[in-house]
Amino acid sequence: KIPPAFDGYTIVQISDFHIGTYHQAPQTVEQIVEKINSLHSDAIFFTGDLVNSSPDEVSMFMPLLAKMKAKDGVYSILGNHDYCEYRTYTAPDSPARSLAKLIQKEEDMGWTVLRNEHRLLHRGGDSIAVIGVENDGEPPFPSRADLHKATEGLYGDVYKILLSHDPSHWRRNVLPETDIPLTLSGHTHAMQLRIGNFS
Repeated sequence: KIPPAFDGYTIVQISDFHIGTYHQAPQTVEQIVEKINSLHSDAIFFTGDLVNSSPDEVSMFMPLLAKMKAKDGVYSILGNHDYCEYRTYTAPDSPARSLAKLIQKEEDMGWTVLRNEHRLLHRGGDSIAVIGVENDGEPPFPSRADLHKATEGLYGDVYKILLSHDPSHWRRNVLPETDIPLTLSGHTHAMQLRIGNFS
């Protein structure tokens, strides 16, 4: 069902940087960015967890991450760690302020942060909707996705790609409630592969 004008369209998906992990190895981030750019993709989708617990983790890497380029840009969503709730604060509004700071840093890098909203990518007379929702996880992870809001105004036959950090969101809400044919997630750190018996 992909529109004909998008034949050969390429996407790089990257997820779960947990960027604070690389403070002692910034060359690794540089290598990742170089590899991504070498693919000359049409779009880059970052599916959440840029940081471990603080927006300050990303500061030293902003010049590097801002070098990630694609023809249609870099689109980002929030993962459970990006809400900056995995630390102790003294003020009750501190997590919200930390989240706002992180989003601003991503925007300063030229990324488009999708928070229960969508953007249209165009090729000729065809388009694809990139839908990004906030994290939607099972406890203890936050559940803030709003699929209805994120898809508001989309006509029925537009091809849709959903960015949703937690893959469990797909079976819980995406599959039974929407016609979205492709969901890209992160969170599990090992793709969504399971070997063995399960129901």
